[in-house]
Amino acid sequence: MIRNQRIWWVMMALVMFSLVFAGCKVMQGGAKPSQGEVAVGTARPRTTSILNDEDLATAVGTALIAEHLGWGENLVTVVMRDAHLGLEDVVALFVLLELAKSQDIDSVITLRQQGLGWGQVAHRLGIQPGVFNQLRVRILGPGGKKEGWRWENDRDFRDGLFVIFLSDQFGIIAPILRERFEGGVVMPDLMLALFLGRRSGRDWSELLKERKGKQETWLGMSNRVGVDLSPLDRIAQEVKQPPKAERGWKGQGKGQAKGQEQGRQAKGQEQGQAKGQEQGQGKGQEQGQAKGQEQGQAKGQEQGQGKGQEQGHGSGKGKARN
Repeated sequence: MIRNQRIWWVMMALVMFSLVFAGCKVMQGGAKPSQGEVAVGTARPRTTSILNDEDLATAVGTALIAEHLGWGENLVTVVMRDAHLGLEDVVALFVLLELAKSQDIDSVITLRQQGLGWGQVAHRLGIQPGVFNQLRVRILGPGGKKEGWRWENDRDFRDGLFVIFLSDQFGIIAPILRERFEGGVVMPDLMLALFLGRRSGRDWSELLKERKGKQETWLGMSNRVGVDLSPLDRIAQEVKQPPKAERGWKGQGKGQAKGQEQGRQAKGQEQGQAKGQEQGQGKGQEQGQAKGQEQGQAKGQEQGQGKGQEQGHGSGKGKARN
């Protein structure tokens, strides 16, 4: 009887231990995503200034304008910060300047601040209507739909010029981007999908689907797909600074802005090289001194040992004579 009770208690203990162990495994599995998977909402930015998707879109747009259209990054950053224009309007501004082969940023911003629409600005810049007819064909596609993008209002200009900008930058034909836009994808989202797709090697259209399905932010996705945003951090930080009253873009042309930026980069490299050489020289001197001391100590020890041995031999000989 007692033996049976002992067996029963041992079996109950084993069952309880199994249940507790299984519960711990479940809790651990729920707390941590599997390898290669990041739970939605847990991704963290790799920068200090890009804190949300709006910050990311502004920084990416600024970098793309500077890279694709050849303006200095610092100049585009100043316009983005101080001109009181949204991202899509800044893209429209620089694309129109390219179409007009003009570098007069200040005049365009002044006209916009006076209330002129983008169509009126384009007319003041001397862009012929035929240019926009050609762009319309690019956006709608040959033999495609005949309605839309008649360049009648600011929205047509902003969206149309943004499509052309993204098409030229990423090599995607404009009708594909137009279809995505008409399907409900806003221009900044299109841009970020293309940007992250290029940087990660992923299909940009698949990234759009994943974001919608997971209700994920672009910032979270950039972390998940392994895109390092730290090169954009300086742009985001500058754009977030309080706007300055002076018109920092005034009198700035494409070549001048680019030259100034390259000069700053060259100066930074020169300072870095000088500092590196200085540190190298200091380290070399320190190593030389250390080596000299080490050699001196070694030589001193060697001489001391030799002298001690010599004296020892002399003492031994003296004793032997005695």
